[in-house]
Formats: sequence, C-alpha cells, structure tokens
Amino acid sequence: MSNESAKNLNREKNSQLLAAIGSQSQENNSQDEVTEYNWHCPHCFSTDQLKKLTDFSKKIAAITTLKLNSLCQCDFTITIESTTQHFAVELFGQNSEGDQNYYLAFTNNQGPPFGFICIPSKTALAWTTQLLGETETEQDETKPLSLLEESLLLDISLAIIESLSHSHDSYNLKPAEIVIKGQAPFYMEGTEELCKINFGIQEGESEKNEYSILIICNHLESVVGESDQVIETFSDKEVSKAIIDRLNKMSVTVTAQLASASLTFEEIMGLQSGDIVLLDRKVDEPIEVIAENEIVFYGQPAKSAGKHAVVITKVCNNSI
Repeated sequence: MSNESAKNLNREKNSQLLAAIGSQSQENNSQDEVTEYNWHCPHCFSTDQLKKLTDFSKKIAAITTLKLNSLCQCDFTITIESTTQHFAVELFGQNSEGDQNYYLAFTNNQGPPFGFICIPSKTALAWTTQLLGETETEQDETKPLSLLEESLLLDISLAIIESLSHSHDSYNLKPAEIVIKGQAPFYMEGTEELCKINFGIQEGESEKNEYSILIICNHLESVVGESDQVIETFSDKEVSKAIIDRLNKMSVTVTAQLASASLTFEEIMGLQSGDIVLLDRKVDEPIEVIAENEIVFYGQPAKSAGKHAVVITKVCNNSI
C-alpha cells in the first residue's frame, strides 16, 4: 500500500472514529399533542360539576347586579371572568407586603370559615369614589382608604355576600365585621382547596374592574353534588400485592459483560483486522450479568440453540 493510500485510509478511520465518539441521538422535533395538567392545583370538580358551578356563578352575578345597582344607584353589568381551583398556599404562601387587596370573610350559619371576598384596591377605589360622587383622577390607588371609604366598601361587600347567600337555599352566610387589607382574612394551613370565581364589573363604557369570591371547595358540595367517581379503598396487603404484580411484569434489560480494556486513541487507530485486544479478566473468571447498572449475577459463557448464553453461577447480595 502506498504512503498516500495509507494516509487517506488513516483520515477515513479518524473521521469514522470521531463521528462515533461525538455522535448523539437526534432530537425528536415532532410535536405531540398533550393535555396540560397542573399538579399544583386541586382538581376537585368533574366536568359535570363545573357546569353546575358555572350556572351557580351566573345566578350570583345576576342577583349581585340588582343589589349593587340599587345600592350605588348605577347601571352595573357583572360577568363571570373565570372559575379556577387553587391550594391556599398558592394564593397566600408568599404573602408579599405589596398585597393591596381587601378581604372580607364569611361563614355559613356561624360555623367554620366558608370563604371570603377579594377586592383589588383599584376596584375598591372605583366603587367608593362612585358612591362619594368624586372623580377617579383625584384618587391614588396606593393610598389607603379612609374610614368613610372603608365603611362604604364594607356595605358593598355585604351586598355581595347577601347575593351569594340568596343564590342557594342551604346558605345562610354571616360576614365578618371588618374588611382586612393585605392578608388572608382567616388562618389557613395552605392545603385548603379553594374555588375562585372571578367577576368582572363595568358601568356603561367605563373600564372594567374585577373582584373575586373564594369558597372552600368542600362547602360547594350542596351546589355541584357529590362526585360520580367511586373511590375504592384497599388494604395495605392488597396495595403491596398490586405493586409486586406490576413489578413482576416490568421488562428489564440484562447485559452480559465479558471484560473490558483501556486503550489510547493512538492504539485504537493502529488496530487492524486480526489484531488481538487483551482484556482485563482471566479466562477462568466469571462474566458479569448487569441489570440497571448493577451487577446482579456472575456466570460462565455458554451457547444454546446457536446463540450466546450465560450459565448463572452466583447470585449477588444486592440482586432482587
């Protein structure tokens, strides 16, 4: 073989080896359609229950419209913007000093906390200035409400709670005595599941404002009904058996490793057909049987039905 041919062959082997070393699996750019599922939010209600909840929210909006129009002597239009579910920690886990919302809690028949109203400062300002007959341009959203304005905001909040109470026969809601700003209106562990109904309120062509009613989800069972899903309970023994049965059916890739060798790049480039690579294990030593990167058995090489095989000679202590 000429020197030029040897060089060309060497370049070709170099290219092949470098390509093999640097090769990576091609990224799959195909766009699969998936349904997003937020594990950080509770999913208390089925699709059927959410429809009932929407009808309930529409009824609240209609009754609230009548009450606020009568109270404020305005022509408000109230719409449902969204209905979402949250863990309390998501809403109040990072209670920042910049929280400018106003809250009023309420209970049902003076029982444990039932829910609360959340009114952003912008909405609170718009409502109180409307009742006072002032212009919004003279007001600062970051400025705390005066005692008179807080009293007016409480009156509006009471009208909203009264509307909610009249929306369902089993509700006899009792509001708190004061409106709280910047913090949750009652203590929550963080794991409470809350349904948040966002309402939009607008007078004529003016800018739309928003407020929310948040209700602890399990208090809405009388509205949406019980879930159609049947929740089965299993004993610890049944759960363990189910897990073991599932594990027994799982496939695991097993690799038989004869031995290995460490070579320099130059030594690899010098290998030719017929050359011998000396491995790091003696011929009478057992080979390793590996599963999930762990040695689970030792054995001896064999053949069966024309295929390579391994005769298991030892079970490792860390094997299942």
